[in-house]
Amino acid sequence: MNESRILILYCGGTLGMVRHPSQGYVPYPGFLTETLRSQSRFHDPEGNSIFSWSDTTERYQKLEMILPTMITPMAEKKRIRFAVLEYDPLLDSSNIETKDWLRLAADIDLNYQSFDAFVILHGTDTMSYTSSALSMLLENLGKPVVVTGAQVPLSELRNDAIENILGALILAASHPIPEVTLFFSSTLYRGNRVSKLSNSTLDAFDSPNLAPLATAGISIQVNRQLVLKPRELQKFRVHDRMSQQVVLLRLFPGLQVETIANFFASPIQGVILHSFGAGNAPNKPELLEIFRKATFERDIVIVNISQCIRGEVSAIYQVGKQLQSVGVVAGGDMTPECALTKLSYLLAKPELTRDQIRTLMGKSLRGELTERHKDLTDENDAGRSLTPGAASSEGGQVRRLFQYILTQQGEASISVDEDIDDLAIAAERSFLPFLIQQACLRGDNQALERHLNRQHQLDAFPLLISNAPDGSSNTNTNSTATHSSSLPTFSLHIAAALGHTDQVRQLLEAGHLVHARDYTGHTPLFLALQNGHQSTVEILKLAGAHLASHEKDTTE
Repeated sequence: MNESRILILYCGGTLGMVRHPSQGYVPYPGFLTETLRSQSRFHDPEGNSIFSWSDTTERYQKLEMILPTMITPMAEKKRIRFAVLEYDPLLDSSNIETKDWLRLAADIDLNYQSFDAFVILHGTDTMSYTSSALSMLLENLGKPVVVTGAQVPLSELRNDAIENILGALILAASHPIPEVTLFFSSTLYRGNRVSKLSNSTLDAFDSPNLAPLATAGISIQVNRQLVLKPRELQKFRVHDRMSQQVVLLRLFPGLQVETIANFFASPIQGVILHSFGAGNAPNKPELLEIFRKATFERDIVIVNISQCIRGEVSAIYQVGKQLQSVGVVAGGDMTPECALTKLSYLLAKPELTRDQIRTLMGKSLRGELTERHKDLTDENDAGRSLTPGAASSEGGQVRRLFQYILTQQGEASISVDEDIDDLAIAAERSFLPFLIQQACLRGDNQALERHLNRQHQLDAFPLLISNAPDGSSNTNTNSTATHSSSLPTFSLHIAAALGHTDQVRQLLEAGHLVHARDYTGHTPLFLALQNGHQSTVEILKLAGAHLASHEKDTTE
């Protein structure tokens, strides 16, 4: 049976609390897991699973091979087998500290090879800080990590906890997005792009400067163009330190220079400057001198982000340019939560100089900010580069095929210059996975490179068709692809099974997932081992591949 294994890390939050007569909502150990066990949507008796939960990582590690689990009914063509690791004590999210982020990261590291994905149950107040921190700490991540919680606890009759947990499980199991994400109110966001905007509505979170990665309506729609693809052949690793000498300074009218001077006199390594508008601050000479001395004499890293929810820091005003002149780094459109945790992460890397850190704060490491590329600023040129005949011979053939079909069907109303190009692009998107698969079967490296390059080019631009029959695209920037159109073609599995080592490298560098399993439940590494392709095995392991739990006995 097709089955995904997920570890739930339950560290606390409103989601699992119960109402106390005098103290309000309080944590209640064991309540969450017992409640999930009692509901058939989370625990299907026909799955013949047993149930338990572990209160410490050490205890769980000892029981790894016999860990009792729960198993869901069939969803998205597979069952989800999951275990709950409940933290002791359960934490109110307002008490979360750096050490708790490091513990979560360490627990994922300890169990990385035993599970296909991870779900973190967390309080909402600091959830966006945790998702931002984990996105940095989990380096070369190749599996889904979904953070979720609830505004109303599971103990209440009417709550949002059930749908948030279930949605997080299904997305983690059935839609392999190898990022740290945050799922809330039927929406999946990149974890380092979100902020909590409401404490009284169920749609508490938003990602103002990036469209959602997925939405869960009648069907689950994934915006595949926004999903980060791992393109480096490196193993997953966890960074185990963060600097606690980073603070946030929010400017406001009337803030005294003396107060800011005292602020910078403290033993700090980094400052997130929460400025006005597009990155503006008072241009008083004495204030600029404080920033200059902090940067060039004390080597403090100062990063400028906007107080505005939407938009980015840009030096379009004189005051913004003056901040740059005294060493203040523009933080683009990063959220305060992400800017703070990213700087804490980078400052804890002893191999980086402060100048290198300043440079990295203005670059996207995990999709946390929007990088502007000069070669893509002209939308007309970008659009022309997508014209099927302009970039690939296959694209030109697709265009001519559509012209012929439409002529035969008497569709004279469709514009040859525009609408056919749009249709051809949509068709090319659909054909490319098949062409990539065929190139792998033939061992044709040149054809594979051509198809992968074309796919990368198409992925770099918004989808164009508004009424594709499979819902795979639309005309706005929040274009989506349905789960039915995003099933893997298993090209990497084919190349691995046939021992096409160069093609395996090409596919991995193009973002194909090293941990993906085919319809028989096997990984590319298993197929390479089974067929004795040692060089292919080495490339896969270089990219972090490991056998799934059920494959280990078969290969031993």
